[in-house]
Amino acid sequence: MEQITNVAAWISEIGEIESEIKMLEIQKQGLREQLLAYMKSLGVTKVKADHIGTAMITADKKRVTYDVDGLDSLTAQLLRDGELHTANAIANLREEKVSNGYLMIKKEK
Repeated sequence: MEQITNVAAWISEIGEIESEIKMLEIQKQGLREQLLAYMKSLGVTKVKADHIGTAMITADKKRVTYDVDGLDSLTAQLLRDGELHTANAIANLREEKVSNGYLMIKKEK
């Protein structure tokens, strides 16, 4: 019975810690959003707090992806048909996505 009691206590404690971590993550996210809004209101992308760290807003980045299944199918079809317009057909499958910049905080060592 003692083993079951120990397991129950550990599981219970882990659950409590996970709840505390979740609340801290929510608080952290709120603070990050406040800092981000403040920096944007100042029109700055980098702020340094001496002996504490630096906050930076990264630039948006463009990400290019391709439909792999579509390219494989197209390539097979083009090979069967002897098509020479491969580059044009592949270019039409090109997809672009923009990922938003984010707030990065580096702590001083």
